[in-house]
Amino acid sequence: MAKLTVAELAAQVAELTERIRVLEGHKAPPPPVIEAGISEEEILAISAALGAYLGFTSVFEHFGVTSLVFPKYILDPTVGIHFGRSRGPFLDTISNGGMLLVCFLALAFLSSSLTGRKRLLTLFLTLLMVPAVYFTETRAVWVGIAGVTAVILILRTTMRRTAVMVGCAMLIGYLSGVAGKFSPYETTLFSRRQNTVDYRVANSEITWRMFEKNPFFGIGWGRFRAEWANYFDRNTDSALTRDLADGNHTTFLGILAELGIAGFSLFGAVLGCSLMLCISSYRHLRHDRWGFERAFVVVGLGALISLFILGLTNDLRSAPIVNVTAFWFAGIISSIQSGSLSSQSDRIWKGTRRLVSPGHSRRRSMFGLEAGQPQRSSFLTT
Repeated sequence: MAKLTVAELAAQVAELTERIRVLEGHKAPPPPVIEAGISEEEILAISAALGAYLGFTSVFEHFGVTSLVFPKYILDPTVGIHFGRSRGPFLDTISNGGMLLVCFLALAFLSSSLTGRKRLLTLFLTLLMVPAVYFTETRAVWVGIAGVTAVILILRTTMRRTAVMVGCAMLIGYLSGVAGKFSPYETTLFSRRQNTVDYRVANSEITWRMFEKNPFFGIGWGRFRAEWANYFDRNTDSALTRDLADGNHTTFLGILAELGIAGFSLFGAVLGCSLMLCISSYRHLRHDRWGFERAFVVVGLGALISLFILGLTNDLRSAPIVNVTAFWFAGIISSIQSGSLSSQSDRIWKGTRRLVSPGHSRRRSMFGLEAGQPQRSSFLTT
């Protein structure tokens, strides 16, 4: 191996340094960032597929078709609560019922937007939600489907026709006596299980006492089970229930008792702003070209109403999927409203477009939209 002189070594070092300097001045471009988007149409399609699964599972649970119930842990009485009712993969009827209501709204939207066989399929699945909700045997969920159906009937969208069919199906089921626990010929579920009604009455009274004694910051998050005995009046409350060991059963009073005005005001502000957002978006999207978005807003509004109805007699903090889904829809509606407002200045609304190739954006959608028609907004995920 030839030995290098000091001068030759210094020359090679200088050359290497120059090459590094040149490379630093001509850096390669960074790798592209790939982002995927999901549109409102795809959200509705996913919700419809979930609704089909939950609906059939609810029916199979009720009639004991165990071979078709999946996953099998649903059939395990030692797991979860409300065994004997249709509780689905969530293992409780509140979470299962809440998601059935959201899927019902999505299917009602699709059945009024599609044509031909797709319309018949989605209409069948929409009607399937009625017995699926009935088999949960949960009064709050029953009131929820009645409430969202009424909202669809009142608001002016193409979903009204589907709501009329669903309303007729409910009425036929009630008058025919097929639904034994919701029939004029037998004692309905609303008159049964009086112990659960008494429990909730006592629950509401005690949570209110907690708030009265700790109005600003409450008793502390999640401390209801540890503190209820300190507010339990043996003389009056014992006439309604023996104890409150089953925990809190009201979302709004529960938050008020545990977090006081400080915490409840934040939650109330989020819920109130979400409701006002849906109402203002519905009123703003009056033009015919916003028909799709207007109906989507009704779906989101129905999800929030479901949250409110279920939260009156259940602590949804133990069933967070209902809250998350409702506020997720509210966030998408906020994006829709933002896009519609920007269109007033741009004249042509481009929405929140997907970051995809032009060829992909020209594909025909499930609603028959072609390139050149108004773009739907999308909820971007990275």
